[in-house]
Amino acid sequence: MRISQQEYQQSISIELMDIEGERLQALAKVEALKKQLAKSYNKKVKHKIFLEGDLVWKMKLPEHDYKDPIFGKWSSKWEGPFRFHKVMSGNAYLLQELDGEMFPKAFNGKFLK
Repeated sequence: MRISQQEYQQSISIELMDIEGERLQALAKVEALKKQLAKSYNKKVKHKIFLEGDLVWKMKLPEHDYKDPIFGKWSSKWEGPFRFHKVMSGNAYLLQELDGEMFPKAFNGKFLK
């Protein structure tokens, strides 16, 4: 059985519309799953909020180079305290030493506590 070219084009366009609908449904499912995953992940995230003048500890960087030859693996990974000075964009913070001297660069919030 042969179908005409017009019938063939019509059936193909119907299939394409169906495929587009399926793509939109799949996209909606993916977005819903991403939202659900982000919600479950963010339950465990602890947001750090520093106010100007707070004292904070800074992780010694680089992380693998903090070992004191005397204490070995029991060396402190943190140094400080330092005074929190200002919030920058992208979770970056400016610090100053207790004597008032500013650090030349900002630190990422994940390296502060």
